Amino acid sequence: MKGIKLLILVLLLALGFHACSDEVDKDKDVFGFEGGSKDKILSIEVVNTQNESLRFKTNQTQSIFQSDTKRPTLLFFLSKTCQECQDELLHILDLHNKYQEFISIIAISPKDELVHLQQEIDKINPRFKLYAPADDKNLLNFLNKDDKQSYMALYDKQGEKVIDYIGLVPEEMIELDIRYQIQDQLDAKAQEQMQTLPQEDLESSLENDTQSTKPQVAP
Repeated sequence: MKGIKLLILVLLLALGFHACSDEVDKDKDVFGFEGGSKDKILSIEVVNTQNESLRFKTNQTQSIFQSDTKRPTLLFFLSKTCQECQDELLHILDLHNKYQEFISIIAISPKDELVHLQQEIDKINPRFKLYAPADDKNLLNFLNKDDKQSYMALYDKQGEKVIDYIGLVPEEMIELDIRYQIQDQLDAKAQEQMQTLPQEDLESSLENDTQSTKPQVAP
């Protein structure tokens, strides 16, 4: 009888230790960030370390992947000591201007550089806000990436990593990958714009399309 009680006690202790261990591991895989505007809070959870799938949440409650229209995400890291990152920044801002309606672009900087880098960005696009770690945890190091090289990663609507970019990458290449993820939305928007065109503009557009497809007769 005493042996059974001892066995039950050991099992309970083991279960309790395992639960505590899981909580600690889970905490290690969640990274908190604060934005350039104080009302912006972001948490990023590493769901799977093998394929680096992530779960993004804003203001600790609503996941950006759980909105009415799910959005892909481009994650970008920026620092003063990474020249490649700064060279890539203008391209990131250009992509943000083009596709902010359909994709979330998250840029993360070191905490002690947030103010300086945000001021530089404000000169170009004051609506684009950086995030910085809320504590000493470093997501870039956790993902085993080199902070001296430019690093970006594109995630689909479910938070699965599609592709990552290391070093300087042509903007056209990133744009092509983004458009592939949001092609349905782009097509729907183009269709909507066609439906809202005034009739005379629509007829003119169709006429131009017809003329452009007519075979050219040699003189």
